[in-house]
Amino acid sequence: MTPLEVLKGARALISEPSRWTRYACARDRHGLAVFSCSEAAVCWCLDGAVRKIAYGNNWKYSDAGKQLGLVMSIRPILNKATNSQEFTDWQDAHTHAEVLSMLDQTIANLEGQPCSR
Repeated sequence: MTPLEVLKGARALISEPSRWTRYACARDRHGLAVFSCSEAAVCWCLDGAVRKIAYGNNWKYSDAGKQLGLVMSIRPILNKATNSQEFTDWQDAHTHAEVLSMLDQTIANLEGQPCSR
């Protein structure tokens, strides 16, 4: 899986406002914070969505280094896109629409195309 594929998957995962959250990687149906790959997760922040897509439903310790490497390769892309040292702080201070717009632009940039939004 490539960073572009992960970002497209994360974008799809949080495309609906009800599937997006702030201040936690993921939340269950009661609003409690859970691990981003938890079966109980129903909404994710951008970081949690990236982790969910990169790790998948079958996170294994044997694959942890590879999966973590993929996640860590995406962090500088999102930090640059948000013009921040930590994109998670940026995400928590912005609206769902702003997060999706930033993701659309980032995906378009990675594809080498102008963003149509």
